[in-house]
Amino acid sequence: MSIIPMKKKNILTPIILTLGIAIGGIFPEKEALSQTIQICSSSAIPTGFVVTGVSTNFAQCGGGFNNILTIQNASILRPGSSLSICSSSAIPTGFVVTGVSTSLAECYGGFNNIVTIRRVF
Repeated sequence: MSIIPMKKKNILTPIILTLGIAIGGIFPEKEALSQTIQICSSSAIPTGFVVTGVSTNFAQCGGGFNNILTIQNASILRPGSSLSICSSSAIPTGFVVTGVSTSLAECYGGFNNIVTIRRVF
């Protein structure tokens, strides 16, 4: 007759698992904080978001040129943070313009189509 050793219960595993779930619920995921998404140009831009790029995709949003907007949640940026946005985008409250430039690849609209903004409060 062989003796089968009893398994020791590992009490730390459930505790660590419970803590991991609790902490995961408290702290948002990094992806949720970045909040850079693409929307159809016909869509309303949500409050706190700015346009950081314009592109074309004939298979989406009814086709046509410049039909996709890349938007980013500027309201989550900390004071002192900078962001380049399309000049057609509204400048959110708490930001100031620190520069103007041109990019033929990022935003539709010719010269001076990029505005650099900095959060002051």
